[in-house]
Formats: sequence, structure tokens, C-alpha cells
Amino acid sequence: MAAPAAVAICLLVPSGLAHASTSWNITINGQAIAKGPAGNDVSCGHNPIHIVVGGNSGTFANLTDGTLQVQRISITDSTGPTYLYDPSQVAYHVGGGDATATNSGKTYKITGHIAPYTNAQQQTLKDAAPVPFEFDATCP
Repeated sequence: MAAPAAVAICLLVPSGLAHASTSWNITINGQAIAKGPAGNDVSCGHNPIHIVVGGNSGTFANLTDGTLQVQRISITDSTGPTYLYDPSQVAYHVGGGDATATNSGKTYKITGHIAPYTNAQQQTLKDAAPVPFEFDATCP
């Protein structure tokens, strides 16, 4: 299997972005792909809620304030493909995917199904169905 192509993601970060050393954890299809013990960065902003983990702009989540509707989530796995759930991109996703978010205080948990993709148009790998994921992070 050929290595996935590099994907560039441009982010517009809302003003008032805060930085802190906190912990976070991400799993894809039951496998931990990224875990940040205390000392790794979690950055969060609001309007919409924007969470970036590990200092990696390719691993982030955008949620609406108040209702916590998932607007977009991208997870970069350094050992495999990049994953994306974006309701506005569902036409490109094999099987679509889904995501729901909850929070308790400053801790956010996002779960659902997310599709791997390999190109700048964020199209999924051919015949690659979305897989289960969990994205947990605590904002400063």
C-alpha cells in the first residue's frame, strides 16, 4: 500500500486562543494513536469552540458554542492516514461518518465515526468506511 499523500490544512484561529499544558487522548478504531500527558499543549478558543491538541494544527475539533454540534474534526495520525469528519464534506465521505460532543467543565469528549482521507480535497480513501474514534481534551 502506498504511503498517504501529505495534506495541508489551513486554519483560521479565533482571537483569544489560550494555551496550557494539559492532557489529551485520541483513539481510532480502538487503538490509541495519540496521547499527551501533562506538559503537552491543548489550545482552545470560542465562537466556535476550537480545540487543537499536541501543538499539531492537523489535529483539531470545531464545535458550536452552546449546543456542542460538531462542525469539523481532523485527526492526523503520524503512522497512517489523516481522518476527517465534516458535515459539509459528507458527499466526499464513504459512508458519511458521525460525531457527537459532550463536555464536563473544561473537558470535551467527542465520539463517533471518522473517515480516512489522502488528498487536498479531503476525499476519503477509496472503499475506506468511517471507523470509530474518541477525541478527549481538557481546555485551560
